[in-house]
Amino acid sequence: MSYKPITKGAPTTMHPQMKISPGAEALMNAERAAADWAIRHNLYVLFRSSSSSSPNPDFCSRVGPTSRCFCGCPFSEHAIKGKGKSSKCRNCAGCRRFQFIFSRPEEVGDDYLPRRRGFNVNTWRAKCRCGHSHEEHCGPRGTTACTACGCGSFDSNFLCLVCDRHWEVHDTVFETGEERLDEGLPVGSDFIPLSEAPSLQSEIFGAGQKSASPEDLLESGAISVSAYHDMIKGMDGLAVASASNGSVGMRVKPSAVRVNPKQPKGKGKAERSVKLSHITSGGTKTGRVLNRWGKTEK
Repeated sequence: MSYKPITKGAPTTMHPQMKISPGAEALMNAERAAADWAIRHNLYVLFRSSSSSSPNPDFCSRVGPTSRCFCGCPFSEHAIKGKGKSSKCRNCAGCRRFQFIFSRPEEVGDDYLPRRRGFNVNTWRAKCRCGHSHEEHCGPRGTTACTACGCGSFDSNFLCLVCDRHWEVHDTVFETGEERLDEGLPVGSDFIPLSEAPSLQSEIFGAGQKSASPEDLLESGAISVSAYHDMIKGMDGLAVASASNGSVGMRVKPSAVRVNPKQPKGKGKAERSVKLSHITSGGTKTGRVLNRWGKTEK
């Protein structure tokens, strides 16, 4: 199987007035971080549709150190054994292996949510049709029955933006560089986001920096796991520091980021709809969830 990136109609350079939003910045940083991790370890972790008719049969998302597992913990908390095998989470009794799940509302088409005043993107979780989060569906021995209601399995109430299919018809796969080469799939620098458009890639990511990333420090033993989490707390759970190899940096250039004019400025008071939403929907309420939008019982 040969691989051809989907570039038809895509610009190769940014218009001088074209800017990307903070949410897109975080997603691009996560994709870049995942690509750099894959290149360093010669292990490519991918979120892939199980359908042969997917518009991009290679993958829907790159998986990296800050990607979220179905259990709620980051990829970095899951040990990798052998070639392409993920073991259970170090922190969760119910997690049997790493299963990628979306960690930002923009990834499921709800890009309007972060623009709501008071919305907390860090507590937002992808949901089942029953209204409960994926974390509430992570049961013992890898089962996905809901622990908060009678729902027997996790049926996503969202679709993947790349293939327009539900989460449960995807797989998290591990491939070595050699395996991908045998399949004619991109590896190395060709795996980096926007590799098919070098000019646009340079404009988005900018010049590399030589500071060590939190992942580099953690893997080298220079910092503890708790220190690692402290370092990434202020990065919105996704954006990470640049690679230490001097390559194109993981961070999107600040000049390429715009503040959406509809984005409320300052802290201020949260919108009423946000206040009434459950914390797993980016709101402030706790208690029993009544629907997929995060409404809670009074």
